[in-house]
Amino acid sequence: MKNNSSERKMEITFCTLRHSIRSLLDLQGEPLPQSGNPADLAFRVGPWFHFLPMPVLFDIQGDDVLISYPDEPESAKAQAAELVRRAEQRADTCDDAGAASLPLRHGDGEFG
Repeated sequence: MKNNSSERKMEITFCTLRHSIRSLLDLQGEPLPQSGNPADLAFRVGPWFHFLPMPVLFDIQGDDVLISYPDEPESAKAQAAELVRRAEQRADTCDDAGAASLPLRHGDGEFG
């Protein structure tokens, strides 16, 4: 009898955003490239999205670029929500510097 749990594969849910290539390049102060090669365009805009979870996939469709990346796990969303809650509490007491400087301690998943 096979163990079904060992045969399960992790399913990745991707989030996708669509943006105009022109506006992305304008934001960076860069001119449109002479070449309309999608690989060249993806190579140019890819580093701007280094903060997204990997893998980041680019699909150039005309003037639009579709940027797809894995959805964050629920634990990361919960940590982000808690960080927002704590920042709002500090901002409500006019501690703007404290709200802006809330660190997330890496490694243990707890907030500083």
